[in-house]
Amino acid sequence: MKIVKNPVLRNLLKLAGFICIGLGIAGIPLPGLPTTPFLILAAFCFSKSCETSYNKILNHPKFGPPIKDYLEGKGIPRKIKIIAIVCMWTFLTFSFAKLQQPYLRLILIASGAYGSWFILKEPDAPSKKK
Repeated sequence: MKIVKNPVLRNLLKLAGFICIGLGIAGIPLPGLPTTPFLILAAFCFSKSCETSYNKILNHPKFGPPIKDYLEGKGIPRKIKIIAIVCMWTFLTFSFAKLQQPYLRLILIASGAYGSWFILKEPDAPSKKK
């Protein structure tokens, strides 16, 4: 882990990390707003700005293990991939139906295709049994 020396950039990264945590927490009850990707992004921001916050995210009992798995290159469990893609396309479909502008619909489809590709290209992490 390498902390950024520039204090302005370090504080901006710290702020971005806390914003990502807020969005991740908001994503717990809100379908369509992903939790884990925001927490992974927060972990990245904190890895460059605040070792204490970085360690708190990685050691969280619920969210720490999937973030560690992703950061270590172990991938995403298949069940989570399926849930993420189904939720994403469900909400993209609702948005598509509401939009009338063709260019916005195209952006929506392209974003969904990219998001799906990004999720599917990741290796399947082993599922954790309780």
